[in-house]
Amino acid sequence: MTSFIDYNARGLSGGETKRVALARALVLQPEVLLCDEPTANVDNENQEIILGIIERINREHRTSIIFSTHYLSQGQRLAHHTLLLQHGTLSDGVSENIFRATITSRRGDSLTCQLTGQLTLTLPAPIFPTDVSVVKVHFDPAAILLNPDKGRADGNYLSGHVTGLEQDSGQIRLTVDVGVKLVQFLAMDRYRLERPSIGEKVRVFIPNSAIDCSRVSPF
Repeated sequence: MTSFIDYNARGLSGGETKRVALARALVLQPEVLLCDEPTANVDNENQEIILGIIERINREHRTSIIFSTHYLSQGQRLAHHTLLLQHGTLSDGVSENIFRATITSRRGDSLTCQLTGQLTLTLPAPIFPTDVSVVKVHFDPAAILLNPDKGRADGNYLSGHVTGLEQDSGQIRLTVDVGVKLVQFLAMDRYRLERPSIGEKVRVFIPNSAIDCSRVSPF
């Protein structure tokens, strides 16, 4: 960070500004650090730098860190304890649909990944170093669509059969076996319209906006 000593803060990029702010806080060696969306509006390069710093100070200095983020993948990568808020209430959706995937090919800002021997998906993702071959993916169960319209190109269509149905806090928790057990939350009115049943063959659509992809945590 010494290269920023003589810089005017107004001339720094958003990512550089956040790194300087983080360094200013860390010089005080706090026992607890509060971070409000530390990577919001930051490019991929600075995101990785900031997340790496947070990982390091937690691991090496045992600093307790409380941070908020809209990126579920960051919580999965960094946090030992996670709370997910949906519509102002606590949700257990953060623990659903978390898988490890092996990267089989890369193209631009997307990855082709294999979750099982037969399930291959194209995922939007940050640009990972070439030595990263295994990633963690999370599919938001509230954003997955059941029996969707055809023709969308912004995600993955999958076919499977229903293996689980249960009511959960005013919605339906639907489990579909698509090669992995995929959990989806259905609003009651949608459930009444679709009426899925155990063993029924269905199609689901996972939009790119429902997918978070992150590096596997080193600890």
